[in-house]
Amino acid sequence: MHKQHTYKSLHKPSKHIVGGGNVGYLTCSYKHLVDMFGEPTIKTDGYKTSAEWHVEHVYDQQFQGVTAIYDYKQCKTYCGESGLETEQITQWNLGGKSQKLASDLIKFVSNPKTLEQACSNC
Repeated sequence: MHKQHTYKSLHKPSKHIVGGGNVGYLTCSYKHLVDMFGEPTIKTDGYKTSAEWHVEHVYDQQFQGVTAIYDYKQCKTYCGESGLETEQITQWNLGGKSQKLASDLIKFVSNPKTLEQACSNC
């Protein structure tokens, strides 16, 4: 069991996402993600995706990998008037190379105590 988990929002695209795929889904508000990881800083395609974070996982001071959090085909730029404003989105895709890391991130984000423990970069 890991003693210390650290989740840090990266402010540039991570090479550790390249070659990954969908590894899960997260349900929470846009505001909750912003409170935890800061404003999304990863440039999106401006069409199918309107917000994206790359979150680094460090367990016991050892880098484990990166998970992307992003909306997909829900925003107004893709769906037109029937689409959602980014701030209204509550269903998020998780991208990366590890379902285990995605599962750990879901538990972290969903934990009621998370905001007390949230990363220092937020």
